[in-house]
Amino acid sequence: MLWTPLRFGKYEELPLPEVVLRDPNWFFWAYEKRSFGGGDLAREAGWVQRQARHIRLPLKAPELHEVEYLFDPYGKLRHVTVVHAQRNRPADPSSIFRKDIDLSIPHDIGKQDRYGGQVIMEFLKRFVFCDEGITLTTEICEEFFDDDENFDLGQTPSAPTKPKGLLFLNPI
Repeated sequence: MLWTPLRFGKYEELPLPEVVLRDPNWFFWAYEKRSFGGGDLAREAGWVQRQARHIRLPLKAPELHEVEYLFDPYGKLRHVTVVHAQRNRPADPSSIFRKDIDLSIPHDIGKQDRYGGQVIMEFLKRFVFCDEGITLTTEICEEFFDDDENFDLGQTPSAPTKPKGLLFLNPI
């Protein structure tokens, strides 16, 4: 796909796949504010936001696994890992579990959780790209978003919800 470059903001001239993989918080903030206007860029933003919420686990049996998102008492994302799926998982008030990788979680739950954005991108680089030190170039980002096999788009798009029972404290 030929991606439309941004014509505004701190990521001017970059395509949306690169923007969301550089700074998922900024991308989801801009999407929420409808900053991408209309036309091709808005259509691409809708597609990218849906894909970025449903990144498939690159495993031979992904249905046997879940992604665990662990939060601190302030509601900020602190750790992401892959665990075995369990039907009767004991309640953990500081975690949520999803069948896929959702780059929107630090934004949607932590509201501009910058550290959480870094945490989820480190996880993505390590687990999906198999290289924590990888530089996500325009070409790598576009190729990733062009490959439908990287996404589980059969899932119903849904906004993540705060973990049940987690006490969200206001930082001083």
